[in-house]
Amino acid sequence: MRDEAFQRWLEQRYPTAVVATRLANVRRVERSLGELDAQFRSDRMDVIITRLTYSRPDEIAGISNKSGIVIDGNIRTGLATLKAAIILYREFCNGQTAGNGEH
Repeated sequence: MRDEAFQRWLEQRYPTAVVATRLANVRRVERSLGELDAQFRSDRMDVIITRLTYSRPDEIAGISNKSGIVIDGNIRTGLATLKAAIILYREFCNGQTAGNGEH
C-alpha cells in the first residue's frame, strides 16, 4: 500500500477524520488479506471486494463471515465499511495507473 500518496489523495477529498478512518480501514484489510498493490495489479482487487461483500440476505440466513477478517459487532456493516475503504483505494490506484497527476 502506498500510504503517504493515498493519504494525500484522501486529504484532497475528505475531512481529516474520514482520512484517518479510511487509512486505518485499508491498513486493516491489507494486514489480513495481503499486499493491496499486488492484488490491484493482479485483478484490480476484485477478489478482495468479493470477500468483503456480505448482504442483508446473508445476514438473515446467518451465513458466517468468510472474509478472513475478524469483525467485532455487526458483520454486514463492518465488512461494508472495509469494502468502502478498499473501493476508495482501488479508485486511487486507478488514478495512479492512468497517470492523471494525482500522486
